[in-house]
Amino acid sequence: MKKLTTALSTLAAAALLAACASAPTITPPLQQARDTVSRASADPAVSKYAALELKKASDSLRRADELSAKREAPADIDSAAYVAMQQARTAQTLAKAAADEDSIKAAEAERERVRADANAAAAARARTQAETAQAQAAMASGLGPVLLLLLM
Repeated sequence: MKKLTTALSTLAAAALLAACASAPTITPPLQQARDTVSRASADPAVSKYAALELKKASDSLRRADELSAKREAPADIDSAAYVAMQQARTAQTLAKAAADEDSIKAAEAERERVRADANAAAAARARTQAETAQAQAAMASGLGPVLLLLLM
């Protein structure tokens, strides 16, 4: 009976070690890189303006995950994770810059539209004032009805 218990204990220990050996090595930098790439992927601006950079970050993260699954050295995993994280941050920064540039262009276009509207309103006021002045001058000279007909 004692031999059976010892054999079962040995078998359980071997199974536990085998389970631990097959688990990937997940380092804090790898987890941080996963989070950063995930946030970048969820940002619509990144997809719109920095798709290539996001793909590079995803590819680098995939490489870090492969190293983790193969239980490579933590320094190698961390290095690949660092590259992925920096690429994701670059994608986020580029996307923000491009979105800000679009906002600036939209504001400039709005400013020009408002300026054009103001100029058109000023021209309309000047035209009205000129017509009023002509009418008053015509009335003062006694040719008012004739000039009014000509102006229309």
